[in-house]
Formats: sequence, C-alpha cells, structure tokens
Amino acid sequence: MIRNPIVKFEIAQGAAESSLIQLAEARLNHLSENELHDVYVRMREAAERGSLFAMCMCSTWRASKQRPEPSAGERFDWAKLAAEAGYAPGLYQLGFCYQNEIGVARDLVRSQELYERALAAGFSFAAYHLGMSFMEGTLGSIDAQKAVRFMERAYELGEASGALALGSWFETGERLAPDSHAAAGWYERASALGDFTASHRLQQAYTLGELGLARDATKAKQYEQLVFAQTEPVKADIE
Repeated sequence: MIRNPIVKFEIAQGAAESSLIQLAEARLNHLSENELHDVYVRMREAAERGSLFAMCMCSTWRASKQRPEPSAGERFDWAKLAAEAGYAPGLYQLGFCYQNEIGVARDLVRSQELYERALAAGFSFAAYHLGMSFMEGTLGSIDAQKAVRFMERAYELGEASGALALGSWFETGERLAPDSHAAAGWYERASALGDFTASHRLQQAYTLGELGLARDATKAKQYEQLVFAQTEPVKADIE
C-alpha cells in the first residue's frame, strides 16, 4: 500500500480529520479531471480554515493542463504558512519549494536547513530525501557516506524507502562497494516495513539464486504473496 508521506505523518500523529485523509488519498485513485478539481477545492477550503495538513496537501498539488490551479506562487505560500506554524511536513515542503524553484528563487542552503528542521520535528521522509539528495548531488554536493547515514536514519524512523534505497545501492555498487549480503539484508528490512518493490526483488532472488541467496521455492512463494498484499490500493471514499 502506497501512502503520501504527509498522509503517513498525519495518521501517525492522529491529528487530521479522517475526511481530509480520505480526500488526500483520493488522488491515488483513478479520478477524472472534474473529480480531482473537486477534491482540490475541498482541500483548499480546509486550508483556508486553518488546517496545516490541508495547507501542505495544497502545496504538493500539481496543476494539470485542464485545471491550471494552484499556481507555483500559491504552492509556496501554503508551504510557508504551514512551516511558519512549525508543522514538520510544512518545513519539508517549503524546503522542496526552495530546492525546485516553486514560487521562489532556488536556495539550496535554505532548502537543506529546512529539510533538517523537518527531520528534527519528526518528519521521517525528510531523512530519505536528504539521503537521495546527497547520493545524487541535488543539494550541491555528493557525499555517499552522508547519504547512507540519512537512509539508515530514515529506516530507523520507519521509512521502508530508506531500506529499499540502501538495498539498491549495495546491490548495484552505486558510489558504494557492492555487497550482495548487505543488499539482501536491506531488502528484507524494507519488505518487513511493507515495501512491495523489495518483496518482489527478494522473490526474484530466491527464484533465481541471486544476492548470495540459495534458490528456495517456498520463500519465493512467500514473497510473491507479500507483493500482492503490499500492492493493495488505498481505498478513499470522497462522497
């Protein structure tokens, strides 16, 4: 099951109204342009009433060709309001705006500062984003060891994506020494946290005898079943 990191944060905090969670997750379903527009309008109304969660969801909303709202400036403004209130996902989203020039000039130093503040405030996905940024150099420099530390932190905070990234890096040797044993271990951790990509990779590994694992039809079948369970879509009733 895939969830937006801001939605995951809110569910963990138990702070947002369930109706707003349902609205946010409705975007994962196959909605028409008109339905998506209606969802956005309702989310924006909640943001205007003061919901920090809704502000962040409006800030992440991307315009379509058919429906041009919200503008980049509006996305920045919503993120800024949420960040000024000390809301962890708002700090992250404001950093994202500074990194990607969304309604504001690029400022990578400010962006990294905001990501680190978001992480300190409890937004675990910020650790994953910092890990990717240091591995890819998108915050101005490449530092593989920092990337690993941030991904390990993401995993410690319950982010399956952190373990998945480490598994992939150790398998491919991307700026790290290849290590099949470490890769398999990180895939197992990601799978245990519900990541279907990691489960699928382990299914392949046990089927073909890869990643230093012996062929094992029973384990391959177990991971195949996990893949199906973990890809069950989120159901969101927006009526």
